Amino acid sequence: MFGHFGEFNKELLEFIGKISESIAAQHHRKLGFKSELRGRSRAKAGIMLRISMVALRAAARQVIRGVALVGAANVQAHSDRRAEKTAEAAK
Repeated sequence: MFGHFGEFNKELLEFIGKISESIAAQHHRKLGFKSELRGRSRAKAGIMLRISMVALRAAARQVIRGVALVGAANVQAHSDRRAEKTAEAAK
C-alpha cells in the first residue's frame, strides 16, 4: 500500500481518485463548489490527508516496536559485551 517513506502505490492512487469522484458527485455543494469537477481536488485532498495519517501512524508503530530491539537496554547490553571482549583480548 505504501512504501517506507510514505509513498503510495499506483493502485491506491487510482482508488483514491475514484473515491474523490464519488465524494465530489455527492457533496460538491457542501464543499463550496458549483460543479463536481471543481470539488474533486478538495475531496481528494481530504482523502489523502486521512490516508496519509493512517500510513504515518503505521510507520510510527513499526518504529516504536523496533525500539525494543535497539533500545537503551539492548545498547547497554551490547556495550557490556564489547567491554568484556576487549577485556578478554587484553589478557
